[in-house]
Amino acid sequence: MFEIVESHHAHLPELARCYISAFPRSLTSAMGKQYVIKVLSWFLDVPGNFLFHIRKVPENRIVGFCGGLINDGVTKRGSASEMIQFAFWVGVRALIFRPWLLFHTEMRNKYGLAIKNVRRKLLGHKGKRTYSPGRIKQPYTGLVVIGIHRSFQNLGLGRLLLNGFEEWTLKTGYTSMRLSVKRDNIQAIKAYQKAGWMVMEERNDSVSMVKMINNKG
Repeated sequence: MFEIVESHHAHLPELARCYISAFPRSLTSAMGKQYVIKVLSWFLDVPGNFLFHIRKVPENRIVGFCGGLINDGVTKRGSASEMIQFAFWVGVRALIFRPWLLFHTEMRNKYGLAIKNVRRKLLGHKGKRTYSPGRIKQPYTGLVVIGIHRSFQNLGLGRLLLNGFEEWTLKTGYTSMRLSVKRDNIQAIKAYQKAGWMVMEERNDSVSMVKMINNKG
């Protein structure tokens, strides 16, 4: 039996282990458990973010998780930069002890983003959100991360997490959901399309997807 549970700080160590199992080759996982914990705490410590997980009962074991953010249509937000700024010094420490990660494929693809955030941090910019009142767009919830422990994949838990994300979105009163996925992750794209998500925009290395839901409340 599986159930969805709202995540709290006490869950972070186990959530980190689940994350590393779900994404064993990712740069975030390679930087170590403490860095993963810091990244995941961004969902709990920053207003407007959220994190929930699936636990297997009666074992009370975390086997999947989902995290996202709220965009009110006025605030300019970027989850990647916000995370980097939030976990900056823990990330620096991880790279000092693992300098070879500077040549990790994912790091090489993000040198521009990394340099931009180093400059912002050293110049004293704290990654505050900016507001553009004259460019109001439709508010939405953004799905930032979703993962399942490798021992529990292909059991339909991804769909359970997506359903949980929709329920959480409805509680906010919003009806629009968005996500971004790597363009070469064909399996994930097909899974999202099967769940009702539609391609909104295609870029060189990523695909933006959207899904509208009805707020019956």
